[in-house]
Amino acid sequence: MKKKNKIESEHSKRKAIFDRLVLKIEVLTFYGKGGHLKCCWKGCTESDPDCLQLDHINDDATTLRLPSGERMGGSGMYKYLKSKNFPPGFQTLCCSHNQKKELINRRNRGKL
Repeated sequence: MKKKNKIESEHSKRKAIFDRLVLKIEVLTFYGKGGHLKCCWKGCTESDPDCLQLDHINDDATTLRLPSGERMGGSGMYKYLKSKNFPPGFQTLCCSHNQKKELINRRNRGKL
């Protein structure tokens, strides 16, 4: 019995990892350039889901909170956006361009 439970547990873990990846790809594709799994930065062709991130277009990440007051992120954010039929205000950016956007914003605010 223990062996079967361990196998079932491993299968459940792998399925959960797969399901999270499928959800991530679905959300990043919706918010990607032209509805494709791609960075929205002009001229960027990055399409590797491991290198793509969800970006708040208006830099208002702190406005979305869980009922407990904690910030939302990762698969919780993806589930939320899907459950709300993919509301506007988000875009897919590669890690490099998401970081570049943040640096540009900090420079413009005089914080760099």
